Amino acid sequence: MNESVTAMAKQTGLTYHFDKAVVANSFDAHRFSHLAKHHHLQNEAEEALFASYFTNGKNTADPDTLIELGKEIGLDADVLTSNLYSEDVNADIDEASRIGVTGVPFLSLIENMPFREHRIVVLFWRY
Repeated sequence: MNESVTAMAKQTGLTYHFDKAVVANSFDAHRFSHLAKHHHLQNEAEEALFASYFTNGKNTADPDTLIELGKEIGLDADVLTSNLYSEDVNADIDEASRIGVTGVPFLSLIENMPFREHRIVVLFWRY
């Protein structure tokens, strides 16, 4: 499966190296995303996180990695050595559980109308 995803990514200009990917707890990466959102840098942060994980094989649970990524996008991620934004991530987890999220990817186009990934493709294809 990874080979086909890598091939599809390549067709769209993305480079994936699943062989380098470091599977890790994403809690702190989500805190990093919330910190970036607070500073209007969430898109940049998520692009940096995805490149770190999918392409560069970095451990996105490592505080040093997150601090480095923060510097790259102009964000002081040193604050992540505290528990800052943990409540926000826990609220996201609670909300996901409430609406029935059981895996990723996951998309909700309209609040309280969650769709699993295979259903999304069907809906987009129809419209």
